[in-house]
Amino acid sequence: MSSDSQQDSLAEKRWLNALAKGDPSALGALYDSEVFKTAMAKIEADDTVRQALGQPVARAAWPLPAGRIEIQNDRGEADIRWEVEGPKGRGKAHV
Repeated sequence: MSSDSQQDSLAEKRWLNALAKGDPSALGALYDSEVFKTAMAKIEADDTVRQALGQPVARAAWPLPAGRIEIQNDRGEADIRWEVEGPKGRGKAHV
């Protein structure tokens, strides 16, 4: 496993552990996870999203994201839902 993959895996494991314990730092770990950062980069770069929501497009502060990230060895699955917003409105994201 590469150093970047190990860091991503650790961030995702921290998020899962913190959520299980009811720790508010879980959101920071989620936002630092590779799956979330990759999804947000794709959303921010999407012309259809930018036209509909305006620029800049960012994650909405509320409601909080919901879902799960499961990691085992080098493989994982994500099912996360959150809202994004821009000057023209809001939308829903799901990975």
